[in-house]
This record gives sequence, C-alpha cells and structure tokens, in this order.
Amino acid sequence: MRSWLLPGAVAGLMEVSRLVGDGPEYYLPVIAAGFALLSSAPVICCFLWARRWFGLAGAFAAAAFVAIAPELVYFGARTLTETAAAHLLVIGCFCWSRAIRSARAAGCSPPASCSAWHACCAST
Repeated sequence: MRSWLLPGAVAGLMEVSRLVGDGPEYYLPVIAAGFALLSSAPVICCFLWARRWFGLAGAFAAAAFVAIAPELVYFGARTLTETAAAHLLVIGCFCWSRAIRSARAAGCSPPASCSAWHACCAST
C-alpha cells in the first residue's frame, strides 16, 4: 500500500508553483528540484556520519560513493518511487542517532529501544 503523503507533497509543490504560473512548464521543474533536493540528503548525512568516524578525507570519499550510487543518479529527481522513502529513512536514522548522542552527552538515558538500535547500528 502506497502512502498518501508523497502524492500530497507533490500536490503541495504543484500548488506552490502556481504562484508563478500554470501548466507543466512551471510545476515539473519545481517537483524535480524538490526531489533532487531530497535525494541529496543521504549524501549529506553520509558525509556527516563519516566525518565523525573517519575524518574529512574519509567523509568526502564516503559522500562521493553515495553520490554516484545508481539509485540517486537514475531515480533522484523522479516522483513516486521507493527511493524517496529510502531518503527519508536515512534522514530519520541520522536525526535519531544525533538525538541519542546528544542525550548521552547531557547525561540522560535514552529509551531502551533507542539504546538497542544505537548499539546495533551506530557504534559509538
């Protein structure tokens, strides 16, 4: 079952483009730019993760590896594909790992599910 949220976001982008003009020559570039911006998020998240663990040179190498991945190259600016869900998953995992790290730095104990995920997926 496909979520209603992605077509709703596309409809929102179409409404925003109507401020400039009507027709596909206005809304298609806006939609493509929105999805291209979304597809750059995994590259940024990978760069920030790798910079923490491997330094600046390793971060650039990891980000370049993700940036030339076939999914990003071929499907990055396409609508209604499952790659958009993967981009949002990477953003969510990045935000979650930062929240756990900041909670631990503040001396708070994150919930058990957060700790188990962090122990399995993001070695600190």
